Amino acid sequence: MSDFLAELREHSHLADHYERFLEQISASLDARTLNLVQHQVAWVHGLEENPATAATEAESSVLALAEHIPLAYREVSDAMISDLEQHYGASGAVSILVAAAFFDVNVRLDRAAHAD
Repeated sequence: MSDFLAELREHSHLADHYERFLEQISASLDARTLNLVQHQVAWVHGLEENPATAATEAESSVLALAEHIPLAYREVSDAMISDLEQHYGASGAVSILVAAAFFDVNVRLDRAAHAD
C-alpha cells in the first residue's frame, strides 16, 4: 500500500469517499482499459519501465490520452477526445479522462508522502 493510501486510511471519512470514487471509476470502464490508463500514467512518471502496449486502435487512443495527462495535459487535442468518443462514447471518454487524472493525482500524492 502506498504511503498516501496508508495516511488516508487514518481518516476514515476521507478514505470512504476515496474508495467510493475509485469504485465509480472502476465500474465505468472495463478492467483492461483501466489498467492501461494506470500503467501509462505510471510510466510517464517513471514508475514503469516500459509504456503500455495497445492491442487495438481504441486502446491506442486511450494510451495517447493517458500519456498526455500527467505532464502535457494542455496538449490534449479535440482530435484525441473525438477518437476516444468514437471508440468509447462520450461518457466513456469522460471516464477515461477522469481515470487518467485520478491516477496522476495518486502518483503525485504518493510522491509527496514519500518526500517527508
